[in-house]
Amino acid sequence: MQQRLKQQQQQALMQQALLQQQQSMYHPGVIAAMSQ
Repeated sequence: MQQRLKQQQQQALMQQALLQQQQSMYHPGVIAAMSQ
């Protein structure tokens, strides 16, 4: 039971990290810096 909870937590962390990566990649500031 506890192991399963840990797996879910890890998956949630992975998803959050991926979302943050995607968001930062398409962040207006990043795009502006890249286009300069």
